Amino acid sequence: KQWYQRRVAITPGKHLPSHFLKDQYLKYVGWTLHDRHAEVRLKSVLALQGLYMIEDFAQQLELFTARFKNRIVEMVHDKEENVAVQAVKLISFMLNSFDVLENADWEVVYQLVFAKNGHLCHP
Repeated sequence: KQWYQRRVAITPGKHLPSHFLKDQYLKYVGWTLHDRHAEVRLKSVLALQGLYMIEDFAQQLELFTARFKNRIVEMVHDKEENVAVQAVKLISFMLNSFDVLENADWEVVYQLVFAKNGHLCHP
C-alpha cells in the first residue's frame, strides 16, 4: 500500500502545476526515480515529462536536471520496458530545454537504436 501512496503523491494535478516546481516536490520525485516498484518509477517519469513539456516550467528545472540527470539516463535500461521507454521520451523532452547530455550519456541512448527491443527504439 505504501508504494501506491507514493505513486499517487507524485501525480501532478492540472490545476496547480507551479506547486510541483517547488524544491520539496521535485526532490521527492527525484527520490522516487529510485523506487523499487516500477509503477512508482513510471509515475515519476511521466510527471517529469509533463513538467519538461512546458517551456516555462522546464526552465525552472535546471537544478533538478543537474542533480537527477544521471539517474534518468540510467533508467533507459530499467528492467521494466515501459519505464525504459518513458525514460527515453523524458530525455527527449529534456533535450528540448537543456543541452545536458554528455557524450557518454548519448552513447547509452544511441545503443537503444540497435537494441533487440523495438519499443525502446521508438519512444
